[in-house]
Amino acid sequence: MTLGVKLAYKNLVNAGLRTWLNVGILSFVFILIFFTKDLLKAGMRMLFDKV
Repeated sequence: MTLGVKLAYKNLVNAGLRTWLNVGILSFVFILIFFTKDLLKAGMRMLFDKV
């Protein structure tokens, strides 16, 4: 287990900017997915409330 943790830490440190770029892009995509899901939900609610 400790060898795996050391190797993971070493890979994170050596990757540097690429790691933070991946984290940033994934965070942005998750926020975008939640936003569009809620936007569609609100649109459907407005559509069916008027009927």
